[in-house]
Amino acid sequence: SNDIKYYESRRKKSFHHDEQKRDYVIKMELHIGRPLNKDEVVHHIDQDRTNNDITNLYLFKNQLVHEAYHGYILKNPYISPNEFVQEYSDLCDKLSDYNFLYNEYITLNKSANQISKENKIISRQAVVKRLKKYGIYNLRQPTVN
Repeated sequence: SNDIKYYESRRKKSFHHDEQKRDYVIKMELHIGRPLNKDEVVHHIDQDRTNNDITNLYLFKNQLVHEAYHGYILKNPYISPNEFVQEYSDLCDKLSDYNFLYNEYITLNKSANQISKENKIISRQAVVKRLKKYGIYNLRQPTVN
């Protein structure tokens, strides 16, 4: 299908550390001098995935922060990834914390939507995804959002 051809065209046939990696991942690893950890995500600043110049790449520490950034810039004036991380890293850390999410969702019986609204920059979908990742989501019946 066209989707497969598109993704194949974006992939470089390079075996770096015995696994196939995209050009931009290899460039970022060379730039930072180490392999990416499993949570890190490389972001294209201008959102052009063909522009793999190192000045166009930004390393987010995890997918939650990356998703939060994309959600934020859809509804707010543009902010650079670096400015976003500086301003919202504490909030993103909180929403990556199992104990925080367990307390909000289970102990305080808040919906994913309530958690999202109270924490402004994180979408309901991102909260649900994180609750599912940590196995918290199925510990009670979801509330109506």
